[in-house]
Amino acid sequence: MFYKPELNLLINTCQKIRLGTEIFSLDDNFYKIFNSDPLRLIGLQTVSKETLTEVAPEISSNTLYNLCDRLSRRFVFMLLPFSVPEQALVIGPYFSDEPSSINVLEISETMGLNPTTARGLEEYFKEIPIVSESNSIFALIYSFAEKIWQGEDNFTVSEINLKLVEDLTTTPKIGQHVEPQTTAVNMRIMEKRYNYEKQFMEAVTKGQIAKIELLANNLDPKNFESRTADTVRNIKNYCIIMNTLLRKAAETGGVHPIYLNGISSDFAVKIELVTSTKSATELMKNMFRSYCLLVRQHSTKNFSEPVKQIINIINADLSANLNLSTLADTQKLNPSYVSTLFKRETGTTITEYINKKRIDTAKKLLKTTNLQIQTVAQHCGILDVHYFSRLFKKHCGTTPMEYREKSKTV
Repeated sequence: MFYKPELNLLINTCQKIRLGTEIFSLDDNFYKIFNSDPLRLIGLQTVSKETLTEVAPEISSNTLYNLCDRLSRRFVFMLLPFSVPEQALVIGPYFSDEPSSINVLEISETMGLNPTTARGLEEYFKEIPIVSESNSIFALIYSFAEKIWQGEDNFTVSEINLKLVEDLTTTPKIGQHVEPQTTAVNMRIMEKRYNYEKQFMEAVTKGQIAKIELLANNLDPKNFESRTADTVRNIKNYCIIMNTLLRKAAETGGVHPIYLNGISSDFAVKIELVTSTKSATELMKNMFRSYCLLVRQHSTKNFSEPVKQIINIINADLSANLNLSTLADTQKLNPSYVSTLFKRETGTTITEYINKKRIDTAKKLLKTTNLQIQTVAQHCGILDVHYFSRLFKKHCGTTPMEYREKSKTV
């Protein structure tokens, strides 16, 4: 196919926003693609062969179809030219607007679903991405259509609205016994959500920032478990849970509690200031990134126990006596051996490591406080302010005062 690179680009882009894509042969079973496994297992069929034939008697080439089914799920599909046997690309399902819990209950009542099946439908809805009409993915879809049909004038767009068709085929009715497989579907959807959380935790533990960014971009508030009727309180509760889980994940990743306590407390305060689901979602993304960066910057997981302890001692109090002999004595080891071991495992000497920590602390204090330079130096463990200034200029290229003034103008 001459359009294979463009097709791969479209599929990969859809996957990044959790938008499903499938290529199917155009045969008698084509309609089944619109009835996902979870729906079939709870006995619900939203697009029957007869309905699709009634609304769209013949699926034509050079046509981009936009389908909306009775659950308000949306799909985009089209025939792929020069495919043998004849195939269609189906993109979806997605929602253009987020369905509320009330919407789901009303739909369930209309369909005569029992409570267990209704909960299964609600859990299934949480798995469907929200894609607004302004999303750039649709520009990519139209560009792909122009590519395969050689120009925008060579294809048409057709709307298929199954909401206009009354009958909805469904098996479970109110008053009927619930089949075990229905409960199994609910459990499977819930397991999928917990697996999504597990991926976050594993990425944080390993400091995989690229994976965190990908997962965070697909973060969707409607996937969070509803524990209260108040949506804002519900997502704040979820943030509190995630803050605890992320702290544990970072600790497993080798971050000392001295770092975790500060970031955990900071996020606890920010969580209670949340006023909307949007701000909570952004805060949660920030939590994922921050804990992941903490692991990348401060993990001692791969160091030997003496090196771990020395790093923790240095980080705990830069103003303490941190000379080589004192640090070696805390581990009951020879100073020369400790020096060699530290350099071999960290790639830097103890003195270089301490000086970097002191300069980083000094830069933070100069940016965020109005402390005198001498006081800043003392907080960094350097009593001689002139030595502190020389050390700072060596590392930063400016004096502490010049750095502070420059930071104010940025």
